[in-house]
Amino acid sequence: MSSNQDKTIVVFSATGAQGGSVVDSLLDAGYKVVGITRNTESSSAQALKKKGVQLATGDTNDANTYKEALKGAYGVFVNVDFWSVYKATGYNADAAAKEEIRQATDAFKAAQEAGVKHVVYSTLDDKTQAPHWQSKADASKWANQNGIPITNLIITAYWENITSFSLIQAKEDGTYVLNLPLLDDTKHWGFPVADTGLWARAAFENPDKWIGKDLYAVSGEETTAEMAQILSEISGKKVDTLHLTKEYFNSEAMKKQLGDEMWHNWDLFIENRITRDVKASMQVAPRASDFKTWAKNNEGVKKLLGL
Repeated sequence: MSSNQDKTIVVFSATGAQGGSVVDSLLDAGYKVVGITRNTESSSAQALKKKGVQLATGDTNDANTYKEALKGAYGVFVNVDFWSVYKATGYNADAAAKEEIRQATDAFKAAQEAGVKHVVYSTLDDKTQAPHWQSKADASKWANQNGIPITNLIITAYWENITSFSLIQAKEDGTYVLNLPLLDDTKHWGFPVADTGLWARAAFENPDKWIGKDLYAVSGEETTAEMAQILSEISGKKVDTLHLTKEYFNSEAMKKQLGDEMWHNWDLFIENRITRDVKASMQVAPRASDFKTWAKNNEGVKKLLGL
């Protein structure tokens, strides 16, 4: 603990879901934390300040806004939000991907210029055919090729998406449906975004092991049907799936319903373009919640199931 007190770690998007989790885990470990946010006067930023976070104004869109905050830092947690960029480009996936790569590589360059010893970057898998995954993977490859002391923290689907997008829906007959656009036997590799910091902290605390390596954040591999069954068990209510067929998933109607970017996102799960070792990941972050534990304790899940 004492050695951590002398180390400052800068967290990008500190008020976001990933950033907030990383902040909390680092504070628990005794690190000095600088939180970068666009608005240091926001209620969420002020809540971080009360926890002991030093706030700094910055935006990944412009490296000049945060370069000063990186000076003297031991480590940096970098996360770039594809979706805000995607919206800003008029939902142009190619333009958004290029812009996300620029923002990420600018952050890496700024960290390198500031003498940062360890960058943990929130990223995704290569060669999935999903643009918002590929842009992160391409930024990771750039860092690896340009001498950035990086740990690529490869995440996957947030279980919180179930509550954020109200994917548990009540039916007229009193039962519920888990509205995930996946086949019943599709593995939904996932984790609670609120646990992101457990893996990031492990990387910062073991630089010799993780610099230059990929670290996977995942704590569940249930199929869609298994997730629905778990939700039924914890609620005492029947939760079914969409019983989606591959033929319908590949239909023009489904592509139109989901939108091109999200269709590609779910397609990579259905086509098994990614895989995860849950046991190995949980050995790095043993306090991370599995799906049943997360769902049983999540207030959003309880609300959607009328508990």
